[in-house]
Amino acid sequence: MNVHLKYDTIDHYHFDWLTPAGDYPNSAVMLVGCRDGRWIIVQEFGNDYSCFEGVLKNGDDLNTEPKFYSDLESVAVAAFGMMKQIYPQYEDNTLAQFLAG
Repeated sequence: MNVHLKYDTIDHYHFDWLTPAGDYPNSAVMLVGCRDGRWIIVQEFGNDYSCFEGVLKNGDDLNTEPKFYSDLESVAVAAFGMMKQIYPQYEDNTLAQFLAG
């Protein structure tokens, strides 16, 4: 059992862009879509996002209660807000470009 089976996931997006300094991040998250239309945030690697409530620590984290988001835009805004707390130099247009598709 993993989070993808538990929450019946059908879609995901990696938020693992290079840092504003041009380096690979120490930690990154995925936005994960569930079949019922809700979205969750899963830490893909590293530990930087473990401090945020409702973020699953990895794909095998069955103990953390995830925070559910109603759509892709709201989960993307939440995840990007977390990223900006860890890497404040991210430009806001990075999120705008993602949402523009």
